[in-house]
Amino acid sequence: MPLLGQLVYTSFPGVGFKALVSAQVPPQIQQAFIEQVVYQYWDSYNPPRVWISSRVSVSGHS
Repeated sequence: MPLLGQLVYTSFPGVGFKALVSAQVPPQIQQAFIEQVVYQYWDSYNPPRVWISSRVSVSGHS
């Protein structure tokens, strides 16, 4: 079974939300991820919390 590379959806100041994808991820997988995960579950006005460690979290809010 071939391994897929990394696929990350994140935001950048001044740029906005972007999918960062390694070269091993085929375009069909990228599109399926955007359509089936990002469009259905990602709320850009209230993004999910990202846990950096067990004690510190970062979110889209200050």
